[in-house]
Amino acid sequence: MVCGMETMSDLKVGFLGAGKLGAFLASELVKSGLRKQNLFLSIKGGEETKKRISNYGLQACLVSNKSLIDDSDLIFIGLRPQQSSFLAECNFKPETTLVSLMAGIRLEKIRTLSKCKEILRMMCSAPETFRVGLGASLMIGESTKAESLAVSISSVIYKASDESTLDIFSSIVNAPLLLGMSRNYESSGKKIIEFLSRYLDKTTISSDEFYDWTTQVAERLLEAGLMSEYVAYGKTKEGVLEKVLNSYYENEDIQAALKTGIEKAQILALN
Repeated sequence: MVCGMETMSDLKVGFLGAGKLGAFLASELVKSGLRKQNLFLSIKGGEETKKRISNYGLQACLVSNKSLIDDSDLIFIGLRPQQSSFLAECNFKPETTLVSLMAGIRLEKIRTLSKCKEILRMMCSAPETFRVGLGASLMIGESTKAESLAVSISSVIYKASDESTLDIFSSIVNAPLLLGMSRNYESSGKKIIEFLSRYLDKTTISSDEFYDWTTQVAERLLEAGLMSEYVAYGKTKEGVLEKVLNSYYENEDIQAALKTGIEKAQILALN
């Protein structure tokens, strides 16, 4: 696969904050042709995080933050949104491409903190959706290298120009989980359709197409027995999915849960 003037195998990619999602995406890039010697991971987590990376066969890719920043052409930012201020301490090279995976944190803030010129934001569905062959990503910004990487691992790629669409996407991308958890599949499906029609009406995402994706993913997750793994993925403290799940557990109202997730992303944007 061509990434501008470089092949993917030659591109040097870093994951600053290789947590659950970052480590998974890194492993998928390796499967798609990225050389392990050109992959750099840095973590702040403990033994559980190290074990996860080891299970992916990526322990040799662990490096210091400084080495990752110095050696990478493109860096995925997998920090928690609450840790975004750390970017100001990183001393990035201005020519490095940054792809933020952080919910809520706006491009302007990332640009101010990092001093980098080429910055994108990317929201992804949970690893379990990629495992069933239906991973989805939404991107804002332009970069041939970043888009090529995203295409290599995602079955569905959405593009947007308005960052508020990312707030919506970071919540509704979990609709398949809620649909799969619901006691009344048909009734829940109708509520999801209503919600998507309301919130996606003025975005670049078709509500009908997104609902088709939602039902396909829900069915495959149930068939593969991956619902519990998806729920476990949502235990990231103060994350959007955690808020969605907590709201759903309280009253089993899918629309209220998805709205809570959007509001959480909007709150993160203000910090």
